[in-house]
Amino acid sequence: MCSANCQVCNQTNGGCLSCRSIDKFGFMCDIECSKHCLNTSCSISGDCNLGCTLNFYGKKCDTPCPENCNGVVTGSRFSQENGVCKHGVRDETTSETC
Repeated sequence: MCSANCQVCNQTNGGCLSCRSIDKFGFMCDIECSKHCLNTSCSISGDCNLGCTLNFYGKKCDTPCPENCNGVVTGSRFSQENGVCKHGVRDETTSETC
């Protein structure tokens, strides 16, 4: 039986192939996306589709970044994929990664 949360459902096992709501994921679309995903939007696997909010990185935007990256007016200070500072670091003695 398919969950009411499913947009598209696998009729064989009842699992969701896509969710009705952009802020849910999982087999039954009953798990909330990370609050650090932009627009709280994620894929069926929980990966953040649109990137991360400020100061977080990783596929699920669940890894916080320390303050060593130089700030920017808009956008992220570091790469969502690997945490590397996009605009250098504040203290030259620290690593370029978060």
